[in-house]
Amino acid sequence: MTKRSVKETTSLMNRKTKGEVVEEFRCASIQDAAMAVIARKGIDETTIQDVADEAGIAKGTVYLYFRDRDELLAKTANRAFEKLVAELEPTFNAPGPFTDRLLAVVLRQLQFFDDNRMLFRATLALSHREAGLHKPKMGSYAQYAARLEKMFLDARENGEMRDLDPLAVSALYRDCLRGVIVRRIEQKPKTSREEDAQFIVSILLRGIEDPKQERT
Repeated sequence: MTKRSVKETTSLMNRKTKGEVVEEFRCASIQDAAMAVIARKGIDETTIQDVADEAGIAKGTVYLYFRDRDELLAKTANRAFEKLVAELEPTFNAPGPFTDRLLAVVLRQLQFFDDNRMLFRATLALSHREAGLHKPKMGSYAQYAARLEKMFLDARENGEMRDLDPLAVSALYRDCLRGVIVRRIEQKPKTSREEDAQFIVSILLRGIEDPKQERT
């Protein structure tokens, strides 16, 4: 019997069976259906039956892949944030001054959710649910939050940001960004994506005080 090379052995181990591919595809289809229903009806009104109807499958089929509604929602949220993390990773790793990287991160997120409005509605509802239940942050969302925190930590260590808690600044950033995205989706503002990104960066870096205002 011919000995396989390490490369061949690794390739065989990584090769997915037809059943595994089908299972992954079915799970992804169910999660896509869940995001569509959540975006349309809200998370509290979303049921397993709604998701099954959206996916065009029997309700019992959903339970073949997800133990219950909570597991479906948790895994759906994690998958949604996986897309965002993947989208932002090159921007987080880009060289250059902190201000330029911050602006690039904001622009990339605004574009991502402009292009995926249904996804934003679903992730917003899902993230609110996790916070309301006081659950630990989801895997991919925790990654996203950690990357933001590191960006602000690096800026502080490099003297590009005041001596502030990076975790608190990261939370403030997320709240500010969320508000702008909601306004863009709900009110269809006349401002461009670039203008909104500049607004967020300006608020974070300089606040709202008029620099010409005399202090008494």
